[in-house]
Amino acid sequence: MKNKKEKILEAVKDSMADLLYYNRKEDEELPINAIEDAIIEGEIAPREIFDVVVVSLKDSVVERIKERNPESKDKGLKEEKCVD
Repeated sequence: MKNKKEKILEAVKDSMADLLYYNRKEDEELPINAIEDAIIEGEIAPREIFDVVVVSLKDSVVERIKERNPESKDKGLKEEKCVD
């Protein structure tokens, strides 16, 4: 049986499949393979996408913390250095 961390990481992988494939099926502006092609062609770096994901995730978590405890600050968020 998978623990919570393993389930979360699997959900993240599924989200990447959604971003790169399933959400692209009906998208005329950003069709299937458009993201991968943009990376290969140097139009965008994977790190730029990663940075947006990190900021969005942190913003969502901070918002949840504030909902639960309006007087709290960003404390409780684990900051880690990521490797390129």
